[in-house]
Amino acid sequence: MSNRIVRKLVMVGFVFTGLVLIGLLGLQQMAQAPPSFYKNIMDMETMLDEKMRHHQAEELVGEVVQVRNDIANDPEWTFRVTDKSINSWLAEHSMNELVVGLPEEFSDPRILFQTEKLKMAFRWRGPTLQSVVSVTLRPGFVAVNELQIEIQKVQAGLLPVACGRFQKEIQDGLNSQGFDSNWKTVGDVSVLTLKIAPVIQSKLIEIGKITVLDGEMRITGKSKSQISDAASRNDPK
Repeated sequence: MSNRIVRKLVMVGFVFTGLVLIGLLGLQQMAQAPPSFYKNIMDMETMLDEKMRHHQAEELVGEVVQVRNDIANDPEWTFRVTDKSINSWLAEHSMNELVVGLPEEFSDPRILFQTEKLKMAFRWRGPTLQSVVSVTLRPGFVAVNELQIEIQKVQAGLLPVACGRFQKEIQDGLNSQGFDSNWKTVGDVSVLTLKIAPVIQSKLIEIGKITVLDGEMRITGKSKSQISDAASRNDPK
């Protein structure tokens, strides 16, 4: 083989290696790039006055207190919450205060409500992947206390991720928190079903509707006394 051919082969090898490296770097950048809604939320937080952020976080606390009072005193109630109040609370608190056992790689979750769907995103800092993972969901109650969630999109940065990779971990985590969860596939969409039996302040809770609007979410339900429910079951009539 002549030296000229060898030089050409070496040049082709360098070019091919360079293209592969460029491609890998491009994929890495795409995996690390946050989705636009998450970036907008974080950018807005940097410009938000700390006092205002705390006020918005307190709005969430107030709504939670209010719905607990409504559940205790009223047969029907509506829980209304905004994404701004949730994100402000998340900026001041850790999700570990709500969910025990979250992996240490998980941080900075944020949420966006849009008509009939919601978007969630969080930072993941693992040994093999550092990215902002985002999920687009469409929730709805198909029966009382039976929530169905369509997983419309999962991404690591700007790259699509197959939802099936995480289904077992998600189901195990939900079941460990007391939920009855199951997965099914409808067409090419993964659907998570959650059956819940909430009890708050000795009241049995029946949730039948969730409405997601731009910027806010509303959950409507009914509550009744456990004592009266038990009495109706024991009534010989």
